[in-house]
Amino acid sequence: RCRCKSPIMNGSRTNGPGFEWPPKGDAMNLLYYSHTKSGIHEQLMGTIETIVPGERIEAYRSINGLFERLHQPRRNLRVAVLAPVSKEELLTLHSVQELLNDLLIILILPDRDDRTLKKGLSLYPRFIGYADEHFLDLAAVLGKMITRRF
Repeated sequence: RCRCKSPIMNGSRTNGPGFEWPPKGDAMNLLYYSHTKSGIHEQLMGTIETIVPGERIEAYRSINGLFERLHQPRRNLRVAVLAPVSKEELLTLHSVQELLNDLLIILILPDRDDRTLKKGLSLYPRFIGYADEHFLDLAAVLGKMITRRF
């Protein structure tokens, strides 16, 4: 099969600008967390779905559901997009940092406070965005993560 970007040439599904799905080898899944009450959920999920097909997204809207999933085998889970809605929720994520160590993290912070950023950096994310901005950079970073298969 041709590995070119055109879905016509290789029969694959293309999501977003030039990103091929599935990537080479085993398909990977993406873990997504955003609280039910999050105002950014629709925009963020829409951005993610331009890159990753919905059936490859494991979405969690409760912190307890996320924690349960993190205690299960990872299989093809490689990337996590985490969007805590408050500093308290970010601290809760920090409490299970060891469960996130083997995932590539994209973190969307709830505010631009220096203390929030410092706590967010301690999760060792590959990319940090903010809830009050557009997610175009996130889409580019996520696309590279998938095509490079980190």
